[in-house]
Amino acid sequence: MELRSQRAVSKKMTSLENELGIQLFDRRTNRIRLTVAGQYFVGTVQDLLQSYQSAVQQLQDVQQHNAVLRIGYFSIFEAALLHRSLKKLQEKRPATQFVLQELSNEHLTESIVNGNLDLALSINYGIDPLADTPKLGSFDLYQNQMVLGVSPLNALAGKKVVEQADLQGKDILYYSPEGSTFLLESFLFNNPSIQNYEHVRRVSSFEQMQLLVALNQAIAFYPQGLLNSSLLANLQDTRDIIFKPIASPTSKQAYRIIAFYNPSNQNPVLKDYLRLNKG
Repeated sequence: MELRSQRAVSKKMTSLENELGIQLFDRRTNRIRLTVAGQYFVGTVQDLLQSYQSAVQQLQDVQQHNAVLRIGYFSIFEAALLHRSLKKLQEKRPATQFVLQELSNEHLTESIVNGNLDLALSINYGIDPLADTPKLGSFDLYQNQMVLGVSPLNALAGKKVVEQADLQGKDILYYSPEGSTFLLESFLFNNPSIQNYEHVRRVSSFEQMQLLVALNQAIAFYPQGLLNSSLLANLQDTRDIIFKPIASPTSKQAYRIIAFYNPSNQNPVLKDYLRLNKG
């Protein structure tokens, strides 16, 4: 490890601040602390480094295997469904190496188009995730109804069906791993009673969404049928969240999980996956 003098480190710190145009360090006598902006910057850089290290590890894994399938998925719910479909492939190709990424819908479609992914899973909840990329192949893996999760302490817990008017003014969460508005737009499309966007906010962690709903801090949409997966069993306590159907005479709250791919992709592992799962 290269050792640097205090003066050299200080110059680097100042140079970084000048380059960004933001004060990252609070300098006082015999003490240097990160500013609020500095703390945010450090956290962001750590995330970038972790992503880089993960990419390097995946690259090394890919190099060591001849049979590789690179898969992206939108959220933990799609991951639960993906687990089922990949088990079929694993029985046929036990030596297959799976490279998995959780990405926004925008990044999923972009990665399929440019060849960085072989297969992707996303949700169609009134808005087609492939609307801007019609040349991609796709098929349904699953379909069901969207439901609303509420705390037993919430007044909505006593209703048989949540009406559209019940959603007005409520704090509503949606889970997305990246800063994407795709799922938000889907919720607004299917639930026209939600007029104030300020009451709808994204959380980047499924566990955080579960905790906030269970504590009656907010309500959230959930895909019925995917809540009982063994992959989700350790991440939620259904005793603390009650799931209610949502009234919607036009869309009926239907959603579909779709798998999509580039038809020009010649990966033999992808072709096997499609043969086994494309009904």
